[in-house]
Amino acid sequence: MRPSLFLVSLRALLAVAMLFVSYLVLLAAVAVYAAFLSLLAAAPPDDVARLLFTVITSTPVVAAVLLALCAAGRPARGPEGSVEVAPEEEPALWNTVYDLAERLGVRPPTRLYLIPQANAMVLEHAMLLGLLGGTRRLYLGMPLLVGLTQGELEAVICHELGHYAGRHTALSSVTRRGTAALGSILERLGRHPMVQAENGYHPAYAWYCLFSGYARVYLRLTAAVGRRQEFEADRMSAQVVGAAVMADALRNVHSLALAWARLVSDYLEPVARAGWLPDDPFAVFAQMLADPEYQDTLRRWRDSPPDRPVSRFDSHPPLAERLNALAHRANGTAPCREPVPAIGVLTDLDQRTVELSLTVLPQHAGDPETTWLATAAWASTAAATLTGESAQALARAAGRSGRTTRPSLRTVLEALAKAPETLAPARSLPGALRALLDQVLVRDGLATGWRLSWVGQSRAVADRALLSELHELTVAVDAQRLEAFLRTLPVDLAAPVLVRRPVCQEEVPPADPDERIELPAELLPHDGPEDDEPLRQKHPVIKTAAALILLLIVLGFAFGGASLG
Repeated sequence: MRPSLFLVSLRALLAVAMLFVSYLVLLAAVAVYAAFLSLLAAAPPDDVARLLFTVITSTPVVAAVLLALCAAGRPARGPEGSVEVAPEEEPALWNTVYDLAERLGVRPPTRLYLIPQANAMVLEHAMLLGLLGGTRRLYLGMPLLVGLTQGELEAVICHELGHYAGRHTALSSVTRRGTAALGSILERLGRHPMVQAENGYHPAYAWYCLFSGYARVYLRLTAAVGRRQEFEADRMSAQVVGAAVMADALRNVHSLALAWARLVSDYLEPVARAGWLPDDPFAVFAQMLADPEYQDTLRRWRDSPPDRPVSRFDSHPPLAERLNALAHRANGTAPCREPVPAIGVLTDLDQRTVELSLTVLPQHAGDPETTWLATAAWASTAAATLTGESAQALARAAGRSGRTTRPSLRTVLEALAKAPETLAPARSLPGALRALLDQVLVRDGLATGWRLSWVGQSRAVADRALLSELHELTVAVDAQRLEAFLRTLPVDLAAPVLVRRPVCQEEVPPADPDERIELPAELLPHDGPEDDEPLRQKHPVIKTAAALILLLIVLGFAFGGASLG
C-alpha cells in the first residue's frame, strides 16, 4: 500500500524546508564574511590589523561554505566498487527485478549494479525537489547473493523497490543534499587551527558550533523519517513475498554483513598486506559460510538479533523491532519454496567474479607486487600467514631476550625456561608457541600443509598423535618437557625461525598458471569517474571558489569606500 498523498506532500515540504534552511545558513556565513570585508575597508588605521587578521583567518570558513554548496548540488554516488550489469548480461536477475516491480506496481530501476559489500540500496536522481522521478539505480551486494536463498534475495529486492513505491528515494535525494553540504563544511572547518584549539572568540569556531548544532537537528529529523521508511518498505516486501520470508532475509542479511566484515578485516586484509589475494574472494566467503564450525557463529547471530537502543541519528531501526513488526502481521504469507541459493540467478558468474574481485581491496589489487592465488592455494597461504604473525612475534621477543638477531627454536625454549612472561602475555603464550611449532613442523617436513580455521587459530596438517602431544605441551608451557619431546623428532632446533615470509608447503610457484592468476591490465583498478557520472575535475571548483572569494573582497572594499565617501 502506498502512503497517502498528504503524507508524501508533508514529507516533501519538510525536506524542502530543511534544505532551504541549510542554504540560508550557508549563505549567511558568506554574508557575514562580506560584512567583515566592508568593515575592514572602512576601519580606522588602529583597527585594520585586527580586522585583517579576522578576515584572513575566516577565509577558510567561506571557502568551506562555497565548496559545501558545490557538494550539495552533486548527485548522490553509489557505493565504491560498483559494477553495472546490463539486462542482456544478466537476464535472469533483471527478470526477477522486473517481475517484483510489476507485483509492487512500481517503475523498475533504470540501472542495476553489483557491489562488493554485504548490503543493498537504491538511489534516484529525482528532479524538481523530488516532485519528478529520475534515473533509478539498484545496488545488490555480491556477498548477499552468495549467502541468501533466492526467496530471501527477492525479499531484499522487494524491500528496496518498496522505497521507490513509497517515494522515499525521491525525498531522500533532496535531504541528502543538505546532509552532503553540512558534512562537507564540518569536515573542512574541523581542520581549522582555531576550531581544533576551541577558540571561542574566533569566527571560525563560532561558525563551526553553529553548523554543528544545526547538523544535529537536521540529521535527527531526517533519521526519524528514514526509520519510518524502513518499516514501510518491510511491510511492502512482506505483502509480496510473505512476512516469514522477509524476516528470514533480515536475519540472514544481518549475519552475512557481520561475516563479510570479519572476512575482510581478519583474513583478506592481513593476507593482502603480505602480498596475497584470492582470485575469487566470494568463493572464499562461500567456504567460510559452509564451514560447520562457523555455522554455529552464523546461527547465533541469526537467532539473537541485537536489541540495542535506537540512536537519534540512526537511519535504520533495530533489527529486533523490525522482526517484531513482521511477526505481528497476520497476512502476507507466501507458499514454502525450496531453498535455492541466490547465486544461481547470475548467468555469467565467472565474469561477475572477475570484475568484483578487483574492487574488494582495490589498494592491494592494483599493486604489481600482489600475487593472485586460486581459492585452495590462497586458503593454505592465508593459514601460514596468519599463524606466522604470532609465531614471528614470539621469535622476536625470544631474540631480544637472548640478544640475538637470528633466534632459533632453541633460543625460544631457553627464554621460555628463564622468563616466559617476557615473551608474550600468559593468555596468548600457548597459542603463539603452538603457532611457532606449526611453522617448524612445516619447515622440517613433518607437516603436509595448513588448514585455515574460521573460528580459531589455523593449524598445520600433520599426524594426529604428534599434534595432540604438542597441544598438551604448549598448553602446559613446560619448556623442559617440550624440548625433550622435540629432540625425539627430526627437528632442527638451531635453525633460525625468524623469516620474512611465512613457511607454506603449498605455496605455488609464479609459473603455475592454475594457481597464480594474472589479471589483464584493463581489469586492474584505475582512478576515474563513476560510469554514470560526468568527469568532475577538482581544479575548476577550486578556481571558482577562489574567484568568488576575490569578488567578495573587491565588493567589500567597494562598499567600504562608498561609505567613507
